[in-house]
Amino acid sequence: MTAPKRLAELAAQAPRHAENFSWEHTADGLLESYRKAAVNYNNGTGPSDFSPRRARVCGVCAGPEGAYMSSISDTIEQALTERELDFTRKDDAHFIVELPGEHKLKTSTLLTVGNHGVRVEAFVCRKVDENFEGVYKFLLKRNRRLYGVAYTLDKVGDIYLVGKIAEHAVTGDELDRVLGQVLEAADGDFNVILELGFSSSIKREWAWRVSRGESLANLEPFKHLIEEEPAQS
Repeated sequence: MTAPKRLAELAAQAPRHAENFSWEHTADGLLESYRKAAVNYNNGTGPSDFSPRRARVCGVCAGPEGAYMSSISDTIEQALTERELDFTRKDDAHFIVELPGEHKLKTSTLLTVGNHGVRVEAFVCRKVDENFEGVYKFLLKRNRRLYGVAYTLDKVGDIYLVGKIAEHAVTGDELDRVLGQVLEAADGDFNVILELGFSSSIKREWAWRVSRGESLANLEPFKHLIEEEPAQS
């Protein structure tokens, strides 16, 4: 997946899809599902041997766990192959997808098949050096506009995008939307995160390269940080 046109399509699909997404809509849908289940139960039409395992949405998981996971994994592999994405299938439960970007060289995304769907986890950036409040405020505001994934931190403070696709929703189109959102966010927000959380480091690196006559090519997006520095007498 190296064609610029394809990358643009992936990045554009998720934000468009997210325009119809809201927490209110999700909550209403969940409550409606519970209401229907309660009506069926009271009417005697629900399963007599009700259990959480048998209650999975749409009965997708009928059959042994292994067969279920293999089926979902095959769907994922087919979708990734059709879209010419660079990926590695570790086993029936784990896929590593490499999403190439413009600002961030690539975003490694882990897809893990579990009992109730597929977990999505993508590393975005290591723990920032400074301006934690500014960085976290930016990430929280971005979460409001993301589809299928959200920014979070691990125990050491590194920044990730995480999400989950319910088992009944694992299709090629949905994977396209979620991975497109991962790419759009991780690549599009990368320089902003660096500017907010590593400003001092960027300025030091700029000065060091200038003193040694080194290339500043990959620091050009941050040139305005240097120009904003007060002139020293």
